[in-house]
Amino acid sequence: MKSKKKSNNFFQKLETKYGKAYIQEVNELADKKILKIKLAQLRETAGKKQSEIVGFSQASISKIESRNDMKISTLIDYVHALGMEIEIKASSKSNNKRVLLLKG
Repeated sequence: MKSKKKSNNFFQKLETKYGKAYIQEVNELADKKILKIKLAQLRETAGKKQSEIVGFSQASISKIESRNDMKISTLIDYVHALGMEIEIKASSKSNNKRVLLLKG
């Protein structure tokens, strides 16, 4: 319980020092960096090198894996080329209800 209190205190201090907008901007940047890592890990999990993905050049895979954002259609094509399926869900912030938007 103490660690949670310390953690909350840490984030409160950050917010006080830097402001909510800055913290949100940093969180969004972190999320984008995490997406890059996850795409490369997804490919590695599939046991494929960038140059082995059918329908994409090695250069295009490199660009996809290093982008800050992309079209959903590009993400779907990338995942399918890995021999995987994708699900996209939307969830309510207030009551944790989830809706499946895409499966394929």
